[in-house]
Amino acid sequence: MGKYYSLLLSLGLFATACSPSPIKSTPSEVKIVDESLAQADLLKSGSVPFSEYEYDSGAYVDSDVLTTLGPTQIKTDIRGRFFLPNGPGPYPLIVLLHGNHSTCGFVTGVGNPRLDVNSEFTMTGKCPSGYMESPSYRGYDASARLLASWGYAVASINANRGITGREGNDAFDSALIYARGNLVLRHIEELYKWSRDGQSQLLKASDLDFGGKLDFGKVGLMGHSRGGEGVRYAYNIYSNSTSAAKWQARIPGVKFQGIFEIGPVDIGTDSGRNKVEARGVAWNVLIPGCDSDVSDFSGVGPFERMETSIDDGFPKSVFTVWGANHNFFNTEWQVSDAPHSCIGSQIPRWDTKAAPMPSAYANIDKNARAQLIGSETQIKFEQALMLAFFHSHLGAGKQLLWDHIFDPQYRLP
Repeated sequence: MGKYYSLLLSLGLFATACSPSPIKSTPSEVKIVDESLAQADLLKSGSVPFSEYEYDSGAYVDSDVLTTLGPTQIKTDIRGRFFLPNGPGPYPLIVLLHGNHSTCGFVTGVGNPRLDVNSEFTMTGKCPSGYMESPSYRGYDASARLLASWGYAVASINANRGITGREGNDAFDSALIYARGNLVLRHIEELYKWSRDGQSQLLKASDLDFGGKLDFGKVGLMGHSRGGEGVRYAYNIYSNSTSAAKWQARIPGVKFQGIFEIGPVDIGTDSGRNKVEARGVAWNVLIPGCDSDVSDFSGVGPFERMETSIDDGFPKSVFTVWGANHNFFNTEWQVSDAPHSCIGSQIPRWDTKAAPMPSAYANIDKNARAQLIGSETQIKFEQALMLAFFHSHLGAGKQLLWDHIFDPQYRLP
């Protein structure tokens, strides 16, 4: 029997369920039947030493990523940061993909956020004078380091060139979701070659040896915002699309064991007529309760479609954090998408004393001030939940039943 869970969380205090075996409850109480993980420390670092590396192919036209290039030959690249445990391996591989965001920003002063309001880098590889590239892929460093300390190899993809901050050229992939899925597979392909051969002809990184260190039989994916649907598409492209045979020949033996999404979209391709789920793999979606970007909580869509149509033997869950906004699960997205208040009784999990940012980004003054750069609470939730999820499904922590974190019959730590 597959398991379908829905969790509603307010700083770990309250949960409600929807599963094949309904939990009897009163309106004010949920019956917890197991407290075995109540004292677990989900933020405790592991004991595995690791190193960090940047890798970069340089920009080039890749028809495997942007399959419909149009009249303009748009360049992408295979660029990111790798967190590799120090040892012979092989280590389970986790790939992280950020969402849609402006690719250039400027800093407004010490202690103030970087304002990402320009996307020239997407098409040109350069930002205007006075701006810097927005490093969205570095926004999950805390989670990547925690995972690496437990023996996971983690690749965080930089999707800025050619994809982030723009829309597609045609109705088939108007939000570049399909392109994001292809980009994930291209990263995995190059990492596969590097692990197999001990080097890569395309990627460059100093003092980095992947030879035999990556276990492609244990691969996890995490995506945020459009990156969430992007990794879901990567799984489906590899598993059951018309391009599956091509990718399986290039990257043989890849086994996706878990997909974790944060505030994802559910746009689909072909003007929304084609949407994908996570059938045949463990899946969790984290929904920010105060999300003003994906304000319709469309990331629940795949859960609803799967819950009513299949029982594939793999757990599916929805985990909602009250008071969390969309942006602050990424430390590089430093301006809140939500106003300094939330709908209903939610308490914002960020500094509401900071000055609000101007609403008209096109006319932002470089001297604007906000004194607001993120939410430590949201980052800790992201770290804890990702560690529990990947421990459960990629194997490094199976001495504990980590999947119970996503089962409302077990009290949350």
